[in-house]
Amino acid sequence: MNTHAKQPSSLPARQIKPAARTGKVFVFLCVALPGVFAVLALVFDAGLMMTTSRDYQNTTDAAAYAAATWTMMGGDENSINTISSEYVQSHNALPGANVTTNSPPSSGPYQGVAGFSEVIVQGESPSYFLQRFAAGGQQSITTRAVAGTKTATSPAAIMLLDADPAPITVASILSLPLYPSLLGGLEVLGLGTLTVDGAILSNNTWGGVDEYGEQAGEFHGPPYSIACTPLVPLTCVRSSDIRTAGGVDRLLHYDALPGLDTLNLRANRMPMPDPMGNLAPPSTASDPDNVEVDDHGGVMVTLNILKPFGTVLKPGVYDWIDVTAGIARFEPGVYIIRGKHPITGIALGITGGIVYADGVMFYVTSNSNYDPASGLPDAVENREVAPPNTIGAQLPSVLISPLPGSRLSGLNDPSSPYHGMLVYQRPRDRRPITILSLQTLGITQFSGTVYSRWGHAILAGSGTFNSSFAVGTMRVVTLGNISLRPSGYFPAASDVYLVE
Repeated sequence: MNTHAKQPSSLPARQIKPAARTGKVFVFLCVALPGVFAVLALVFDAGLMMTTSRDYQNTTDAAAYAAATWTMMGGDENSINTISSEYVQSHNALPGANVTTNSPPSSGPYQGVAGFSEVIVQGESPSYFLQRFAAGGQQSITTRAVAGTKTATSPAAIMLLDADPAPITVASILSLPLYPSLLGGLEVLGLGTLTVDGAILSNNTWGGVDEYGEQAGEFHGPPYSIACTPLVPLTCVRSSDIRTAGGVDRLLHYDALPGLDTLNLRANRMPMPDPMGNLAPPSTASDPDNVEVDDHGGVMVTLNILKPFGTVLKPGVYDWIDVTAGIARFEPGVYIIRGKHPITGIALGITGGIVYADGVMFYVTSNSNYDPASGLPDAVENREVAPPNTIGAQLPSVLISPLPGSRLSGLNDPSSPYHGMLVYQRPRDRRPITILSLQTLGITQFSGTVYSRWGHAILAGSGTFNSSFAVGTMRVVTLGNISLRPSGYFPAASDVYLVE
């Protein structure tokens, strides 16, 4: 008997028919896709527009800063829109941008305020989605910025104008180490403290450190923009402000004036314009009340028993002046010295005697054919081009070292362009101006402005000098404490600030 039951045959496979599709998804996509693209357009293109607008604003800020800097440096106001336009279109690769510069600004809180510049930049931001759904495809962008100058220091007592003093050249072939500024554009040596009632401003770009102790200037140094090299640890420079395009040698050498909490020290700053860059050489054309054309030749003042009250000198033109002894009385006015002593090579030498020179200015030029009526040829020289630094330029043009009891003060005439000036050297003359006075040995009054665009000044001695110096480079030798308390100051330094 067969115990295996016969298995039933498999049933035929069941056939399932697909359900009918209604097309709802297609309809949904047709409805939703425009919205999806709109969201993409909003996210992508709006983000692109925000990025472009931010770039435009950064460029506009920088252009306003550049325009204000151009104005601060004495640039031609007619060229200011060219400056900002080039900065936007060329330097920042926005050739299609429209740039408008208003100096002073035409709107806002600084409307009409001199020294401030307003830059408006108009451009377009590209889009990649909206242009397919809306006409145009470009979004307009308008950005605006205002920058201007504000005072950053107190009025200046010392200004160093030579940004990079040239080394000495011999016959234009040999190059020697730089002299007389070996260690700094401003170099302070000696046994005492230099106290400056006012700001020290240096355009010198040599190295050093900044206010944070970090490297500043062209290199670490030496040489430095400002150097204080004391022989005793207490020697230092005290001032209200020190501002330099380079750096200082060591921070511990610099301190604030008594009564001030901190010293305003700023390194790596922009150079300042020459405060007397437009001051013409003295002539009867520029100052008829104080300039005389009388030619007195070369004059030597020495002890003369026939002149117990001293030798009297009058304003006019001199080949040289040499005071070695006796008493010299300078009448008020301008003394033009257009030569030098045949032996010493010094134009103005006061190496002894008692000098009374109240209300005078000495103009020193190496042009023997200088015309006191017109100021030529000095008046047409390009003082912005550095003259060569030759061996001959190391010999002093001025040496002032009077006996105690002497008095020297600058021209006293508020109507004169030379008011307050004591020594004015031909701008393209590098020769040193040397002033030596040991006031601890007796009262010597010394006041007035000393100006020499490319020259070197040496101040040595002790005591108080009511003088200010605008020179190429300067060395101070403290034989005791020296205080500068000018009777007249140079303008304070300004910095450019973005205000809107």
